[in-house]
Amino acid sequence: MTACGSNIQETQSVEVTPTLTVTMIPTLEPTATITPTMTDTQVPTSTPTTAKTPTPDVPHVVVRFLTEDDFTIVGSVFGDGEVAVILTHMGEAGSDSRNSWIPFARYAAAEGDFTLLAIDFRSYGASHGERSYSNQKLDILGAITFLQDRGYEKFVCMGASMGGNACIEAALLYPDLIGLAVIASNPRMDRDYSGLLMPKLFILEAGDPYGLTRQMETVYEMMPGPKAYHTFPEDLHGTRMFETDSGDEFRALLIEFLGSLSR
Repeated sequence: MTACGSNIQETQSVEVTPTLTVTMIPTLEPTATITPTMTDTQVPTSTPTTAKTPTPDVPHVVVRFLTEDDFTIVGSVFGDGEVAVILTHMGEAGSDSRNSWIPFARYAAAEGDFTLLAIDFRSYGASHGERSYSNQKLDILGAITFLQDRGYEKFVCMGASMGGNACIEAALLYPDLIGLAVIASNPRMDRDYSGLLMPKLFILEAGDPYGLTRQMETVYEMMPGPKAYHTFPEDLHGTRMFETDSGDEFRALLIEFLGSLSR
């Protein structure tokens, strides 16, 4: 959707109503260093390998927007397709910013009719604010508003670990998402998910170091269709699977899911 993509420019300053202020910045800011917690601990239980397929050279624009509670969120936009995909990161050290999604965003932008917005959650990466896992859903809703103000109408949320949890929580507040992808997350089991009727993809590594199988499978069973569940034979967590021998297959599955939503 060229009309949408053409409205995201690196050199503009845009006032967004009612709560959204956008300022474009020219370069990525450095990723913040954080103290590991339960969701922030790096567990290198297998040796990553480099994906065989070279990453496409797809340009991007770095953007800022405000959430409804006035925190500044920074993101990177790739592509100018009709379907807008919000990518949300993990808390695990080394994968705790939008940078963990950028290679995938380049692949997806090169292969499909997508616009991909990878964000730094509040207090992570280049974004500001106080750390609050329960309010990360507001960062996603702010991203949706940012994209709506630029003409986008179709939204997908794709997140890993705490990012997957936040996508689910955002979907409960914005059930008009056309797709939801949850990777190696621990979503709450005390929610009513009956209203989440969009297509859903759940992915987990068989040897995930956080032991998420029961929780993922339980919440998956609570979800209405359409839905799919896929397990990979890896023992790294979330988006770190891009680094493994299954990285190409993992990426292809995600892009195939996105493609099914745009048909």
